[in-house]
Amino acid sequence: MGQPWGIRGAAVGCRGAVGEAAPWGCGFGEPSCSLPAGPNFCIRGRGRAMGPRRRRLLLLLLLLLGCWALGACGATGRSPTAPAPSPPELQLLGEPWVAVGTCLRLRCFGPCRDFLLFLNGNRSVATVTASGFAIFDPVLTAADSGAYTCRCRTGPPSNAVAVAVVDPRLPPPELSLPLPPPPQPLPLPRGTEASLLCRGPANATAAAFQLYRGGPGGALGPRGAGGSGRFPLGPLGPRHEGAYVCTYSDGGGGLSPPSPPLLLLVEEGDATPTQPDWKGCGHWRGGY
Repeated sequence: MGQPWGIRGAAVGCRGAVGEAAPWGCGFGEPSCSLPAGPNFCIRGRGRAMGPRRRRLLLLLLLLLGCWALGACGATGRSPTAPAPSPPELQLLGEPWVAVGTCLRLRCFGPCRDFLLFLNGNRSVATVTASGFAIFDPVLTAADSGAYTCRCRTGPPSNAVAVAVVDPRLPPPELSLPLPPPPQPLPLPRGTEASLLCRGPANATAAAFQLYRGGPGGALGPRGAGGSGRFPLGPLGPRHEGAYVCTYSDGGGGLSPPSPPLLLLVEEGDATPTQPDWKGCGHWRGGY
């Protein structure tokens, strides 16, 4: 058997046929090629060894390819994850106080094929197949008050829209701010002790009164029973400023329509109007 054809003094080289040296170098039809243990080794198809400089360039190329693969597939080597879907947006078409037996109109925007409407987070109300947006118009019963959200088949829920279902057969109550004389200036000074009083109709007995700030979503808790309910606000501050309404429920579970809104103005409050004819000011014209 012939001697190995060495490469720059390497101990192991490439052989051609059995008993013959590879006269043309490594990688041209040889049945096997063993790499030397020394600093130089063969490249298939080449008849010369790779020197230190080329070896460094090859290692740098392999390093760059590895970094690119990690950047494309993530540091863990897993497939890149898709960005989290954005939640849809739910809009109320109309007033938040809806009479029992009538339609609630809601519009949901989002990248969905199927839009799902929920009440209080887990009660499914309706499903609409559409593209871009969907209109929901369920007929409401007395048990349908609460916070509505919409969502796609997968992904996070939308913003919540609070709705109160009222019985139009019940007369609305009246909300007032009783203060000791003399009439107080507008806006009320900070630190004023104040309570809001909700009075039901003279011919009705209320099971409970409810105060709201800004709408059905701002319920402040039931109070009282009988003919009126009082809601202490404590020393007034900027956080108390806003429009208030109240309702009452009868013994049969029906909810009255809201009272006319009462605008409470407090010094340094965010809702203090800058125009004298701002909507809501008429209720307070002339003092308390």
